[in-house]
This record gives sequence, structure tokens and C-alpha cells, in this order.
Amino acid sequence: MNRWRPTVDEERWLLLGTRWPEYAVCAPVAAGRGPWRASGTIARVALAALGLVIAMAAYVVAFALGLPATVLVGGLALIVAAEWLIQARGFWSSGIEEALWFAGALGIAFWSGLERQPELLIAGTALLAGLRLGNALLILAAALVAGWWLQSTHWPAAYGWLLAALAALCAGGREFRRPSSDQICSLLMVALPLAAYAPRLAGFDATDRTWLVMFALAALGLLAAALAWRRRAHAPLLCALACLGCVAHFIASRSGLPLYAKLLLDGALLLAVTLLVERRLRQPWRGIDAVGEDSERLALLQAAGAAALTPVHAPPADQGARGGGGGFAGGGSSERY
Repeated sequence: MNRWRPTVDEERWLLLGTRWPEYAVCAPVAAGRGPWRASGTIARVALAALGLVIAMAAYVVAFALGLPATVLVGGLALIVAAEWLIQARGFWSSGIEEALWFAGALGIAFWSGLERQPELLIAGTALLAGLRLGNALLILAAALVAGWWLQSTHWPAAYGWLLAALAALCAGGREFRRPSSDQICSLLMVALPLAAYAPRLAGFDATDRTWLVMFALAALGLLAAALAWRRRAHAPLLCALACLGCVAHFIASRSGLPLYAKLLLDGALLLAVTLLVERRLRQPWRGIDAVGEDSERLALLQAAGAAALTPVHAPPADQGARGGGGGFAGGGSSERY
């Protein structure tokens, strides 16, 4: 049994257990996840917050005790605690061990004396922790911070982010059996194009390079759409929608047309694309079909007709209490004599 991290099959079973709780309550051997345990999204966020609180408390206690190399000792203690949770208790993708590991590694990195370049320091720490823990959010944070560090070297951050998104899009074509690898590629290819356009959306970067970034976003969006069509995958499709949406917003903001004209043009464009795709997919093409089966359409029509023809009876109105004489042996409790 591997104590360092779950095997491929165990990691897949862990993901299955977080999505369908009925598998999580099975015995470890029956569920195929081994001794490992994972948490759902809400519990993972809560445990990560708890881990950050514990990390801050550990650094405060180390400072209060006056230990030599306080940050180093606190960081090592946090990493040891995180590794104990992983290897001895079987915590994986649970939140608390991820927060402890990242906080400990960050403290050791700052103790090393490289605080002159904090962006590069944080990016390297997040990358190392993300690779150790298989955390896609830490990998994304490393890419974002590294892009801002490149900005200080007169290399636009948007170029680095778009190149990283292109690399993730190309790597997504490989068959990764680990769900964490697929999540990393999917998150990078969707989030980084949005990060490249975000400064221009806020008006922070209105230089002459904007048109070059828009051209790169359009090319990346078209490539992602083609790969989504070929791979039958959702992540490249979301990447294409993000890229082309950014380009469409940029063109619309520079057009100077009134709002109703922009809405008319957008609606006409979406309608035309929908009609073209539906016309192309009336006949099955490589397993894709835009038209349902006749039996499905007939069942839908029958259900809609039955719902429309079913009479709806109004509930009886509340007439309230009415006075009157009581019946025989009723003690006056009935409303009629």
C-alpha cells in the first residue's frame, strides 16, 4: 500500500465517493478507496479554513515561546502535522492537510530570505504544494502569481497566462487517469483566459497590446472549440466560450452602438449559429445528434398535453364559523337544528 498518496484507482474511488455519498459509506475495501478518506466541497472549504486558523495559532505559539528560527520551526511543525494526517490518518483532498502543508511551506520559504521577490516565492510554494497534494486551486494560484511576477520583468502577464492556457489545452488531450490531473488542466484552460482579459475589463490595461491579446484570445477560443468538437469534452468547450465571450465583450464595448442594437446583434448571431449547428446535426455525425428520438418527442408531447388538459380544482373557500341552533343531542355544537 502506498502511504505517500492514493493510487490511481483509489483516487478515482475517492472522487466517486465525494460525488455520490452512498459510495462513501461503504467499507474501504468494498469501495476500492483503501484507507483514504476525502471530504465534499463544503466540508473541504470549512476544514481548509480551520487548517489556516491552526497554522496561524502555531506561528503565534512559536513566537510566544521565543524559539530560535521561529518561522522555520513553525513551518516544519505544520508540514509534519500535514504529512501525519496524510500518511497515518489517510486524509486526502480533505482541506485541513492542504492548508497546513501550504502554510508550513510558505513559512519555510519566507524564512529562507527570499522576501525580496514575494510573488516568485508564493508562486513556487503554491506550485510545490499543488503538485504534492494534487490541488488544482493551488496550481492556478501559482500560475496567476507567476504572471504578475512576469509583469515586473516587462513581459505582459496576459501572454504568460495565455501560453499556460494553451499548454493546458494541449495537455488535456492526453489520457490522465488521475482526476486531479484532469482538474488541473481543466481549471487552467478555463480560468487563465479570463484572468488575461480581467485587467482590460476593469480598464487597468488600455495599451496598444490590447488588440494583440484579443487576437490571441480569439485564436485560442477557435482552437478550443475545434478540440472540444473533436474530443467530446466539456473543458475545452468552456475554454472556447470564455475566450470568445471576452472577445465579443471587447468588440461590443468598442463599437459605440446603443444597448438595444448590441442585444439585437448578439441575439441574431446566437440564433444563426444555433440554426446552423442544428441543421448540421439533424443527421447523426460521429455520435452527436441535435434531434431526439421520435419516441422521446412523442412522450414529451403527451406529457405536456396531459398536464395542460388536467383540470385543476380550486380549494374550497373557508366559510368560517356560522351560528345557529344545535341538533338533537348535539349540545348546540352543530350549525343546523
